[in-house]
Amino acid sequence: MKKEFFIVGLLLAGVMQLNAQTGLIETVNETGLGTQNGAAQSASAATGSTFVGYQAGFANTGIAPGTGAKNSFVGSQAGRSNTTGTQNTYVGFNSGYVNTTGNNNVFIGGYTGYNSTGGGNTFTGYYSGYNTSSEYNSFYGFGSGRYNTTGTQNVFIGANSGFNNVSGTGNTFSGTNTGINNTTGFENTYLGFNAGYNNKTSGMNTFVGTRTGFNTLGSGNVFLGHEAGTNETGSNKFYLAVGTNTLMYGDFATGKIAIGGATSFPTSAGSVNVSNYKLFVKGGILTEEVRIQLATGWADYVFADNYKLPSLNEVEQFIAKNGHLPNVPSAKQVKEDGIELGQMANIQQEKIEELTLYAIEQNKQIETQKSQLEQQQKEIDELKAAVKSLVGKQ
Repeated sequence: MKKEFFIVGLLLAGVMQLNAQTGLIETVNETGLGTQNGAAQSASAATGSTFVGYQAGFANTGIAPGTGAKNSFVGSQAGRSNTTGTQNTYVGFNSGYVNTTGNNNVFIGGYTGYNSTGGGNTFTGYYSGYNTSSEYNSFYGFGSGRYNTTGTQNVFIGANSGFNNVSGTGNTFSGTNTGINNTTGFENTYLGFNAGYNNKTSGMNTFVGTRTGFNTLGSGNVFLGHEAGTNETGSNKFYLAVGTNTLMYGDFATGKIAIGGATSFPTSAGSVNVSNYKLFVKGGILTEEVRIQLATGWADYVFADNYKLPSLNEVEQFIAKNGHLPNVPSAKQVKEDGIELGQMANIQQEKIEELTLYAIEQNKQIETQKSQLEQQQKEIDELKAAVKSLVGKQ
């Protein structure tokens, strides 16, 4: 009997020695594995937590009800400084090291959220979200959001995406190095390798494509395509391009758009100011149908009683002097200034209606002359009959 008690004592001593060496501590609903982890350091550590690794959850207290609970820290010094933060998951060396009271964070990777003190953040990737003290950010990829501090509601996906962001808010960057130099820029959306690379403080840009908006400084821009808008420094611009081959260029501030390779808008056509025109097409337009809605009236004023219709003699004299019809631009003027399609259609309609009036007037003259000729013919026939009658009596 004494021999059996001696064997049991040896077994218990062995288990106690093993737990001391591994740091496996089990409290109520709490598990610690590793030396100096939170469960090993504090008997007051909150329930529902799991600490695995050297000094994981080291400072966790959870003295107040519901605080410091339901945390999972895995890795050497993961959650090292957490005291009352709850429902956090830190996986990786020094992950969430400085976070003390932040809640509902998920950090996966070495140094993820190292200096983070905020809550509701998700950081995945070595050094992602390293300095973040704000909330509701999601960073995925090596170094993503590395220097973010107070910026909130950002989504960075890709290595070094949003790397230098400090206080920029509401940004979405996807792709390696996207928005890498953004610091305070806000509500930007960048998609593609190096998109928005040097844009630092501007906001409300949308860049889609590799190196789109690479050196852009302005705000409110929309660039679509490989290297579209690379060196554009203005704001409220639109580019649909591949490199320097621009298919469409626009300006949201003025509502203008150019198609066919132009990256600026003409302000004059000869002596005519065209700065108020909204659409410019370089190279011409081929279409099956065009509908024009004139802002001014149509040429029916020609039929008004007070319209002064020039005589054909007056028209002839004008043509002899000027080489073109009255109220019609000359060939020289058209060559220099171009024409407004709607205006020209109205002018041509005016001439058509004038020709109609001339034709009506000529028709009246013809009818009068016809009546006169018929009367003259009747009189001639009567004279012939009278002459014939006189000759027959002789």
